[in-house]
Amino acid sequence: REAQPGTIGLRGGSLLSGQLLGVTPQTVAWQHPHALDPLEFAPANVVFVNLAAAGALTNLPPLPARVRLTSGDQLRGELVGVDAQSVQFRSLHTGPVRLPRRQVAEVQPGAPPEGVLDAGPIENWKTSGSERGAPLVYSRQLPLPPRVRLQFQVESRGGGGALDAEVWLYSQMSTNKHYQGPLGHRLALHNNQINVGQSSQDPTGQLTVQSATSHSAPGLGQSPVSEIMWLLDTVKGEAFVLLDGKQIAQMRDLPKMDLGQEIRFGINNPQFVRLRSGVVAEWKGGTEFAAAAQSDAVRLQDFSLLAGPVEGVRDGMVYRAGQAPVSLGNVFSLLFNPAASEPVRRAAQDVRVTLWDDDELTLANLEVTARGVAGTSEAWGEVTLPAAAIRRFNFRPYDPPPAANPAGPRTSDLYWGF
Repeated sequence: REAQPGTIGLRGGSLLSGQLLGVTPQTVAWQHPHALDPLEFAPANVVFVNLAAAGALTNLPPLPARVRLTSGDQLRGELVGVDAQSVQFRSLHTGPVRLPRRQVAEVQPGAPPEGVLDAGPIENWKTSGSERGAPLVYSRQLPLPPRVRLQFQVESRGGGGALDAEVWLYSQMSTNKHYQGPLGHRLALHNNQINVGQSSQDPTGQLTVQSATSHSAPGLGQSPVSEIMWLLDTVKGEAFVLLDGKQIAQMRDLPKMDLGQEIRFGINNPQFVRLRSGVVAEWKGGTEFAAAAQSDAVRLQDFSLLAGPVEGVRDGMVYRAGQAPVSLGNVFSLLFNPAASEPVRRAAQDVRVTLWDDDELTLANLEVTARGVAGTSEAWGEVTLPAAAIRRFNFRPYDPPPAANPAGPRTSDLYWGF
């Protein structure tokens, strides 16, 4: 692959134009237009590299299943089977693999459930703001049904700050002089807290509803990738918030307000947190969300949960110990017992590679050349990828966010065409 023009951002705030020449575990090679020789930077001193997306593999065929590891890695592909020891999976990028169950957190075996209104990369949404510290807002005009499920994946860029974001469902902005903001439903995510609120006004501009509740959410934003689900029922006036499949907030007797005509997701610290993907769907029921702490679970298409050991998947059926089998077509995901899980080996030189279809692999011994990208993984084995398939490199995938934001960014992310 030929070098692509772009900009490299270094710790301390320096920005240089030029071209990316290559990456090894020790160096990021960069050609500046006024330098006679290539510049070499230690990955720990690189904040980001923005490159053009010329030739990117954005038209990969859709694959039905998704597997998510305890490390945060995830791949789309085809679910071959599940037994007591392993998950058998076939991916476009890795080929057939046999993953130990203790390394697998969740498997989504098929297509999204019915009622999906919008899904996919969040970059398809309208954006405003920037990634250099100012709030970055994603918005989507989308009339919503009375019962809705919003599901977002949020990725920590590591080492810079905790999750600080807001989601709004609204139709208009307030004209009240004491409140200048959207009218509708609001979900705020900040510092291990979730705040849920509603606001509305009458034709004269007087606020008729302005309510908010706060809920503790330990671990929010601490994982490399967190999945946040917000379910609202304006008919019953209730809502639920789930973090990585587990219920962390429940609200009853909410004001029965319409959900509005627009969705807005704002990230207040985009230099530290990235919104990866989103699903907006009609919510058709199911309120049992929290899996038993010492058990596998089967989440059905209506998002209700069947807790209990999963013995295996074969011939289109999910077999559960002592229970009737469940058709795989009725299953949204399989959640494996967290008490029996163990994280994939972590090493300081690991690099998380994000592809254009939002698949992710964590690789050691990473090499990036004109020929492509190569690396090794305990879970995936030896992997070789075409350079055009790569969207982003994160050189510090395991860095926990500090208690308070430092004066400047500390991450070492390399964005390929992002």
